[in-house]
Amino acid sequence: MQKSLLSQQYTDGDCTVRAVPLRTLTTLRLGGVASVITPNHEAALVECLTRIGREGARYHILGNGSNTLATDDPLETPVLHTKRLNNVSFCGNLIEVSAGCMLPRLIRQAAEENLGGIEYLASVPGTIGGAICMNAGRGERSGVSINERVISVRLFDGKRIRTFSRQQLNSSYRWTVFRDHPEFCILSAKLRLDSIPREEVLKRVASRLERTRKLEDHSGPNAGSVFRVKKQFASLAGRSVGNARFSALTPNWILSTGASSRELVDLIEKVGSLDELEWSVWQS
Repeated sequence: MQKSLLSQQYTDGDCTVRAVPLRTLTTLRLGGVASVITPNHEAALVECLTRIGREGARYHILGNGSNTLATDDPLETPVLHTKRLNNVSFCGNLIEVSAGCMLPRLIRQAAEENLGGIEYLASVPGTIGGAICMNAGRGERSGVSINERVISVRLFDGKRIRTFSRQQLNSSYRWTVFRDHPEFCILSAKLRLDSIPREEVLKRVASRLERTRKLEDHSGPNAGSVFRVKKQFASLAGRSVGNARFSALTPNWILSTGASSRELVDLIEKVGSLDELEWSVWQS
């Protein structure tokens, strides 16, 4: 990888660099063209991040794009896509998992090892890295979240690889140290799951998926829950700006069928602020 990551498009044994419309990589189906760098393995990701830092540039980290609102304009900031970092290994009831592993896949693989306890995330179209970053869970009232399962997280802080304990994540509702430091890139995590028979795990997964089929509005592209702070969500149902509207079925959801990123931002700012979002907002 001798070429400048910020000015070339190429593929080699370590990574792929392409100009890609982000609307093809986000669940909101929004986002302009960006330089998307897709490393094939962890060492390549760290090298890319190091080289971008040397060139004096910022970067965005993208998992499955399920909590990302990206501008429709061309994005100058390069995007590191972790989708190929999906290794999972088991040692008893401990799991070591790479940041780009999708949650449904992780849950299925854990079930084959008779491990479970995070089946409430089976319906989330996100990665373990994204889930840890936003401390994904069942909801504020339940007090159940993924970071309760974390033993440690390996990350690149822009200069070196570090290991954080669960306490160092500073987890709260839909917030962690990674939201305060977007330059931190999660590489992998070690989790402790419960010993649960495979059949029971799969039963819980099926129950979760059936519940979401009834309660979640997938009539248009969305990114799940919008605000991480309490609001009168019922009063927002049906409110819209252009083709962006709050779902009448699922509280705190915005559907973006045919909407622009500007319409979503305008709708959000009618009832709150971008600082109150569960989502990451990329405007440059």
